[in-house]
Amino acid sequence: MKLNLNPVYHAFWGLLILGLAACQTAASPLTDSEKTAVYGTAIQQVITVDDTFGGTLNPPVVYIINQTDDSVGDPDTEQLPPEMLSPQMQNEITASLSNLEAKVVWVNGRADVTIDPGSGALVDEGVLVTLGNIHPQEDGSLLLPTSIYIAGLAAGGQTYILERVNGQWEITGTTGVRWIS
Repeated sequence: MKLNLNPVYHAFWGLLILGLAACQTAASPLTDSEKTAVYGTAIQQVITVDDTFGGTLNPPVVYIINQTDDSVGDPDTEQLPPEMLSPQMQNEITASLSNLEAKVVWVNGRADVTIDPGSGALVDEGVLVTLGNIHPQEDGSLLLPTSIYIAGLAAGGQTYILERVNGQWEITGTTGVRWIS
């Protein structure tokens, strides 16, 4: 068997293999552990920074809807079908929020929380968080629609951009569209 020692031949195959590996990395699905980290990061951000009160709200209870809803963020984000977050993922996300002073309660939807008819606020001064689906991007970043509901005229949502920084998922921005009521 005769070996091809042409450097152009080897460079071509080397670049092809590297290119395929890079495509696989960007398109690889996230593990449940990575999804947990992404969701936990978004919940921390919406509770402690983007709570529509300038990050000062500090609610005693955080209700989190256990099913995704892409409509809560940027309307230009692809709208995927809702997904249920598994009980294991809910437990892991709750554990990742242990630094919050709030009690974390998972609910099926808004109908599971008690809202004062006069003020539109949750009766226990809690907040309701809704998460969208995680949308992997070609550049390796992620988009995640996220919203918070405090009362009828105290709610907000956006689609976060997350990137892996030093091995951790961090919010590096939003898609630009934010809503506040």
